[in-house]
Amino acid sequence: MDNNQTAIGAGKALHISTEGQIPVFLIIDRDFRTTPSIEKIKKMCEDNHLILHCWSRKEIENYFVDARPIHRIISAKKPHVLISDVETLIKESSEDLVESTIAVIVDQWHLLNRKEPASKAGKEGKRIFDDLCAGRPLEHVVSGKRLLGEISKRSKANWNVSFGAMTICRAMHESEFDDEFSVLARKLIG
Repeated sequence: MDNNQTAIGAGKALHISTEGQIPVFLIIDRDFRTTPSIEKIKKMCEDNHLILHCWSRKEIENYFVDARPIHRIISAKKPHVLISDVETLIKESSEDLVESTIAVIVDQWHLLNRKEPASKAGKEGKRIFDDLCAGRPLEHVVSGKRLLGEISKRSKANWNVSFGAMTICRAMHESEFDDEFSVLARKLIG
């Protein structure tokens, strides 16, 4: 049983115990899911009276990869650092994660398609990665956790300033949160 099935089972139990009076949400990371796999999870949620929200970015940490608050954190200690320096840091860090991101997708594809040759897994992994990147910034597709770690590590090396997701979150202005957060918050509040 995968985590989605476990979460759906728990959500179904909550729905039953509240006699359907409380809407139950399942919020999942996009990870490297394809649209058909998300649709399958959505159907399972609908069948069990759950409301699915799948982040449009790989995982929640990707929403904190924003040059504006990161720049404020760094420039509070190192005023000479420009926002363009931070933008470059994000871009280069994202690009350095492409190869390992494709490798993860290849491994996941091959686990689901064990009878297929490894050469096909490589091609499919690259295709899935390219599909995920279509019309989206690279920093929305690679692992947000790894990306924030890499950005912080490079910031520490360059300017002796490190930080994590929560530090960035606290530095964000309300207007800097992606609309997806606001829409989801309104749904959760009712």
